[in-house]
Amino acid sequence: MKKLFNIALFAMGCLFLASCSDDEYVDKVNSVQVSEADTEIPAAGATKTLTVTGEGIQAEADDAWLAVSVNGNTITATADANYSRESRHTFINIKAANGDFLKVNVSQLGAVFVLDAPATIAYKDAATEATYDFNTNLPVQVTTSDSWLKAKLVDGKLTINADANETGSIRSGYVIYQAGTLADKIEVVQGEMDKDIVGKYYILGGIDPDEEDPEKADVMFLTQLVKDEAGAYSLDFPLDEWTLPVTVDDATLSISIAGGQPMGMWRVYNICSLIGDATAGSVTWNTAVTITGSMKVYKDEAGSFVAAEFADDGKWSGKVSDCFSLGAFTSTTYSSSTFAGTLAFFTNVYLQEYNLAAGAPKMAKRSSAQSYVLKTKYSAVK
Repeated sequence: MKKLFNIALFAMGCLFLASCSDDEYVDKVNSVQVSEADTEIPAAGATKTLTVTGEGIQAEADDAWLAVSVNGNTITATADANYSRESRHTFINIKAANGDFLKVNVSQLGAVFVLDAPATIAYKDAATEATYDFNTNLPVQVTTSDSWLKAKLVDGKLTINADANETGSIRSGYVIYQAGTLADKIEVVQGEMDKDIVGKYYILGGIDPDEEDPEKADVMFLTQLVKDEAGAYSLDFPLDEWTLPVTVDDATLSISIAGGQPMGMWRVYNICSLIGDATAGSVTWNTAVTITGSMKVYKDEAGSFVAAEFADDGKWSGKVSDCFSLGAFTSTTYSSSTFAGTLAFFTNVYLQEYNLAAGAPKMAKRSSAQSYVLKTKYSAVK
């Protein structure tokens, strides 16, 4: 009996202790509570407030980008604009005088800064207005580089206005848009092929990668862009009596040179255009392979000039179209067996407007007169 009695007393004691422990847990309530809060901050930055309960409230953020201050039971959280495209998160640590504390998550959206427009836009000579979608959650400042060009951003739409171009030549300027540390620009080129480019003289040139003497590395041909009655465009070489057919795109003011275009004769050889890959050391007369450049206005310390820089346009599978050359063939049928070599193989291909009465153009330091040497170094790839 005594043993059973002792067991009963032990059980009652355990029940009493458990009851006391439960009561103590239930009575323990955090005195710090958030009764009202908006903790999502837009990318442009804002100040948010939190209303909390508790005595002697103190608060601080885990990260310096969020500034926190306390006035009684009101916590103020302020963030400047977030120019990163990634959202960011931190915690506000709230503590009462009695030691109770609470952590509140605060997030700020990342920047959205997307203009639905190409990097370069070409307009006709007539006065033009065009609108493009601009998706952003930041305040954006829009400016232009020239007085003939104006732009404004309203309700997610960027409107660009270009005055009529009556200069007789193409012109270009920039629309610059910026939000804090984020900035970009659009180049606006205004002109028309037939009105502003056709009929003028140009230097077709580049750099011979095999020429060790810098004084002889420049390769230059005097050309004139012409259009015949059938509407076909070509570059005429008045000093050499050659004609190179080209394709133009008036919408982009671009000129494309294709391989395999018959140009005329040099000595006993038939000359045609070749497109090259400098790294591979290859040339092709495939008419589907092209190299393309867009006419723009370039500026340097001496002023401005109109030119096109030619580059790969993705038309040569497995190769990079970055060179131009004249191919010499022993027949009007172009093949590996009739290919005799190349004349004036050059990279950094450009076409620059040339004033015959004004001397050498800025990009071409020497005259276009030169003697041609037939080279057999480059492999031909049909």
